[in-house]
Formats: sequence, C-alpha cells, structure tokens
Amino acid sequence: MDLTMIVFLIIFLAIILYKAKIGKNINNSFFEKEQSKVIKGICCIIVFLVHVPKEHGNAIQDAIGSFGYICVTIFFLLSAYGLKYSINNKKDYLKHFFRNRIISIYIPFVIANTLWQLLGFEDGIDIWAIIGIDSFSFIGELIIFYLLFYIIYKNIDNKKADFIMIGATLVISIVSYVFQIGWFVECLGFAYGIIFYNLEERINNYFNKSYLKKVLSLCIISLILGTVYIRLKNIIILNYIFKILLGISIVGFLICLFKKVKLNNKILTFLGNISFEIYLLHEIIMKILIGLNISSGCYIVTSLLLTIILACIMNYIDMKITKAIKYNKR
Repeated sequence: MDLTMIVFLIIFLAIILYKAKIGKNINNSFFEKEQSKVIKGICCIIVFLVHVPKEHGNAIQDAIGSFGYICVTIFFLLSAYGLKYSINNKKDYLKHFFRNRIISIYIPFVIANTLWQLLGFEDGIDIWAIIGIDSFSFIGELIIFYLLFYIIYKNIDNKKADFIMIGATLVISIVSYVFQIGWFVECLGFAYGIIFYNLEERINNYFNKSYLKKVLSLCIISLILGTVYIRLKNIIILNYIFKILLGISIVGFLICLFKKVKLNNKILTFLGNISFEIYLLHEIIMKILIGLNISSGCYIVTSLLLTIILACIMNYIDMKITKAIKYNKR
C-alpha cells in the first residue's frame, strides 16, 4: 500500500471534518451558498482522482474516483439550482445573462483549451477545439445547458419553462446514451436542480421528520443499488437505468445528510472558489508529469499541488477579465 496515498487520504478526511458541525439544532441546506462552495471543493478533488493515469493509479484513488460521476451530477445540480434561484430573485437576470453568466465559464474554458493546444498535446493547433465547438467535456456540455436555459426561460413562462427544461434534459440524456457521447447520466443533475428548487420546502420538511431514520434508509438503499449496479453494469439498458437510480439515491442521501451536518472551513471554501479552474487544469498538469518515475501517491500529491497553484493564478486572471466584461448595475 502506498504510504503517501494513505497520508493524503487521512489529511483529506481531516480537512473535510475540520470545524464540521453535527447536531439536531443545525438546520443546514445543501444549496446554501457557502455550503455549496464547500461541496464543490470536495467534489473537485474526487473528480481530480478520477482522471489519474492508469500507470500512476492505486486502489485508494480508484475507489474514491468511482464516485466521480456523482460529483459531476452535483455540479450540474448546483448549476441548475443557482440559475433558478437567480432568475426568481434577481431583477432582469436574463437581460445580461451572456455577459454575467456564460462569459464567466466560457473564458476560463477557452484559456484552458488554448493552454492544452500550446503545450502540444494534440497534433497542431485546432481552433475548433480551443473554442469548444467539438467538445463533449463537462464544461462544453454545461455551456450548452446554459444556452438552452436562456432560450427557454427568455421566451416561455417560468412554470412551463421548468417542464420544458426538464423534458429537454431527459431527451439530451437519452440521445447522448444512445450515441454514447457526453454526460448522459450526469447531465440529469440539471433536471434534479430545477425539481429540487421548486419542491425545496416540501423536501426539507420531509427530511426534518425522522431525520436519522431517513438518512440510514437512503444510505442502505444506495448500498443496495450500488451492489446491483456493479452486477448489472455490463447489461446495456440496465446499466443506464441503475446508474440513474443510484445517482438519485446518493444525491438524496447527501441532501438529507446535510440538513444536520454543516461543513465549514476556509480550506474547503478556498478549494470551492477555484474548483472550476481545478477541473479545467488538472489533466494538463497530469499530462505534463506523466513521465515522472515516482510512486503513485507522490505523483497524485504533486499533480494536485501544482494544479491548485495554477488554478489560483488562472482564477485571478479569470476574475480580472470577467470583471471588466460583466455588467454591473450602478
């Protein structure tokens, strides 16, 4: 067993639990702004572990990385919830949607794509790849969902728009699965976010009653579905169905769990603030370091630290550019 990886895991768990608050007097929300930052911080590290090259992988990394698709589902979920919250609480939100929302994710997306091309990881410079036209990456697909959200909610009544957006998400998921492209299970998180926003009060009230029983029930259901999924994942249609059911179960478990658990420390908030950049840059760093003759744990820790440093720099640049472009109401 890789000692460095064990130490990394212990430190990671310690950071998650540092200053955590647990108790019946806590009334927390998975979607509260600061809490969602913390969740993004945790998720970006798990997604980072998913993409560790096989030659530098290990059992611990592989086990944690198996939850990567749940993390991407959560990113879609939080994005949809945030859009719904903004459109209902910020005046003229869609009026400056492109300048204030899409540009904030598109600019770092293009910067990361450009960096990938300039480092020579592809044969020649592909302009289409830089601007993301041929991309089925998480960011590329998220931008598509943002554009779809804008078109639907700009032209249709809010409630009707919810049904159309959820329906469109289901169609995208099914079509993506048929052609085996994109994030066909994870993108359903966008529909979950819209549904939860509309039913938030009812869901919270439901989870507040017999809290412990519901947390344990959802945990057991997730374990059962996970076991069934592992056995049936090679059967085409059942793979798709049970992966969706497992995702819903785990997300439900986490939303319920966080009603009485509050994670709140500066390290996780910091990671949450640069989680987008970590997602964009981690494979570039891994690609640069792939030839190092070091242990798996050392490779992972080195890659992560360099990714975080580069993500901080990129986040600073992103903030400067988007601040100059964004519409600011005076």
